[in-house]
Amino acid sequence: MASNRDLINEIKRLNIDFDKRHDRIEEMASIRSLNKKLFLFIKRYKRKIEVIQKKYISSDRTIEIRKGDFVACSIAAKFNKHGSYGTSHILLSEAKCHKRIFSLLRSIGGLGRKSSSSDNIIGKCAEIKAAHQLLKVEKIPKISSIEFTTAIRPRTLEKVPRCSNCTQIFGYERV
Repeated sequence: MASNRDLINEIKRLNIDFDKRHDRIEEMASIRSLNKKLFLFIKRYKRKIEVIQKKYISSDRTIEIRKGDFVACSIAAKFNKHGSYGTSHILLSEAKCHKRIFSLLRSIGGLGRKSSSSDNIIGKCAEIKAAHQLLKVEKIPKISSIEFTTAIRPRTLEKVPRCSNCTQIFGYERV
């Protein structure tokens, strides 16, 4: 019989694997090619979520899978000749956070704190992680010049609008 612990461990492994797939930089990527690859990552993740749900829900109705157990959103970003990905799964650590990103996060309330203008935890957004990856390889004069794909909720494939934290840092979404 499946247990809650088995379910939690399986979801954790899935989320960590998904997050690791996003921890990458690609050279000469167009925003369109980044978006296509992002969608492939997301579709693979969604199929695995469905397998987990069937496995645990059909075996034991007392086990509850909450939507908050899975990665909330995923995004790709581009600047010059590099592209990167980010998820909202794990909070960026202060030790690993690029100093420009850390400074911007501090200006809106501080890394790891709940925002006063959003329900999001500052530093956990997919946009922050994608920008952080780009800053490791690119000198970006204006953070607002980073180009992003639309953020996607992997569990449902819905588009996710930019939160107020990310709007303060990166500007309004370009349509």
